[in-house]
Amino acid sequence: MDDTLSQKLFLISYGNEYINTGKLVPDYNQHGVFKYCKKLGFKTYKESFFSKKKAVAAGNNPEEWFSFLKQDDCRELKLFYQHTKDQSQFKDYKTAGLVGGGGTWLIEAVYKKHSDFWYAHWNFQQNENPEQQGWLIEYEAVAQKKPTINLQFLLHPAREELKSLLQQTKDFAQQENLRNWADWFGKALTELDSENPGAGFYYPNLLVNKNYDITAKQLIFGAAQSWVFRGMGSWNDLGFNSAEKNNLYEELSEKLFEKVTKAIIAGINSY
Repeated sequence: MDDTLSQKLFLISYGNEYINTGKLVPDYNQHGVFKYCKKLGFKTYKESFFSKKKAVAAGNNPEEWFSFLKQDDCRELKLFYQHTKDQSQFKDYKTAGLVGGGGTWLIEAVYKKHSDFWYAHWNFQQNENPEQQGWLIEYEAVAQKKPTINLQFLLHPAREELKSLLQQTKDFAQQENLRNWADWFGKALTELDSENPGAGFYYPNLLVNKNYDITAKQLIFGAAQSWVFRGMGSWNDLGFNSAEKNNLYEELSEKLFEKVTKAIIAGINSY
């Protein structure tokens, strides 16, 4: 799973905990999802009787944003995803490894009668001093007072669908002597049945674990291990010597991307 999505899961999970209990998250600067973040901000828009909408700061760190949402009477945070409308040139799974590619992921802030949708802008700051380089990240409320969507999928069917696609993709990798990829998919399958899902995940404490049952965590971390949609050198960068094999590879990859995104949404939105 890439950092942009991992960060959203962190914000949703810890944001819901704060909205419901008032408990602050640990120091966000120490968490891996913000490791390369040089600046973080949240921006929304307010309108008055006499003026058009005006940009308003909603926090400069997760705690400030959570506090803003709670005071604004936000009820909960959910993950939202939509495909790129025109995929005639590049499918979403092919561009998922690029910042801004792979469709659109949003954080949905759910209120009593509407939802606001937050989009993360990631811009890299170049500098001759490597220590001064990093990502400038701003979450913006790009759509406000919209009908609530709150995507929901049943956990067990989502897990079985992902498991089936992983097994098919693993079998294909084995048939093509792609042992490293077969092992990779095998680890994802193991995660879907693990009694301690996420134990070896590269971002410890990504979630407030007590708020998710084991199936939800299996889905989230099984999907994270299944995230092979990157750039050069990744699963997306393969090619085969026959049209038949290439077509099967493309079909499996696209279907796997669908099941992975569904699994992540099912898991994180189950709270």
